Amino acid sequence: GFALGVPVQKPMAERLEYEASYRGPLTADETIPIASLSMETREVRLPGFTGPLFETALEVSSEVFSFAEENFPFRLRIRSLYRVSPFAVLALEKYKLTDELKHELTWVDSDHGRVGRYRIQGGGPGLPVALGNWVDEEKLFRYYKPARHKVLDGLLDRLSMLQSMRLQQMMPGAEYRFAVTDGKHLVDYRVKVAGLEQIRSAGKLQLAWKLVLDAQTTRKGVTEPDHGPIHLWLSKDQAARPLRFSHQHPLGAFIVELRDVIK
Repeated sequence: GFALGVPVQKPMAERLEYEASYRGPLTADETIPIASLSMETREVRLPGFTGPLFETALEVSSEVFSFAEENFPFRLRIRSLYRVSPFAVLALEKYKLTDELKHELTWVDSDHGRVGRYRIQGGGPGLPVALGNWVDEEKLFRYYKPARHKVLDGLLDRLSMLQSMRLQQMMPGAEYRFAVTDGKHLVDYRVKVAGLEQIRSAGKLQLAWKLVLDAQTTRKGVTEPDHGPIHLWLSKDQAARPLRFSHQHPLGAFIVELRDVIK
């Protein structure tokens, strides 16, 4: 039978294009587009790893939106390398350019039960050989420090968690839990299926599962929300595409809408 929480198929190769908008005090409550997002998933083969691996890459840019580009310009790239049986993240790359540049790689070393962080400015050893095949500027990365948590069974990052969620058997009221690393801290995600809704997405009405994502993290012995609830709508079909994300932040409302399916 189907075990709850265990996906039965694998992610599909695709590229999805989104647009993010903001409404709040910074824009006098007017909804303004602030960023374009592209999320691409592909199967990869890397020497040193057995079996199929998957990569999901998210690129976010404010470049074409003047309000954001003039006030809060940013470029963000997150790449997740994971396997699917069982679902577990192997490595996570984060590149963030705002008024400063941050570029970090997290390596989940299951063999030694360690999660290591690598940076361009790190002072320790270089990347493991198997991982060097995945990273463009591999020679520049050096060991920086360990993450604040150990390896857990089924540990994911946010992108591989999203892919795992898309493969779950949805039903109203179902709840899922995911242990997620953001590269540094461990985040406990609880996902609840609120029900089915019809929403307009990418120019057409679609039936979608509405999910509510809550996240908690423990830092210095104190457990508190990692962020406010995120609402996510997944299309109720074989593709289970993320159609919309919404997040009510203290600064205002952020909404990400699917605009185009490239492949």
